Amino acid sequence: MGKETNKTQTIDINGVTHNLDDLSPEQVELVKHVLSLDSKIQNAQFTMAELQGGRAFFMGQLEASLDDGLEDVSAPNGVVMDSAEAA
Repeated sequence: MGKETNKTQTIDINGVTHNLDDLSPEQVELVKHVLSLDSKIQNAQFTMAELQGGRAFFMGQLEASLDDGLEDVSAPNGVVMDSAEAA
């Protein structure tokens, strides 16, 4: 017959290792909530990084398009002026 391994599940809380079997059902439920929220926080941080990267990209595109509008514009009389003066 194969060997059975009985691995005890533990969790570290404030530097103290707790055996999940020693916790009350209410405490186990609270542990599940904390773990679930930790996962959601990590996902939200990942999403935030994506959103910030996307915003930076589109802001760069906007800034580049505005810079293109600041190029020199020829006045009707052939005098070159920048677009701020042309307006």
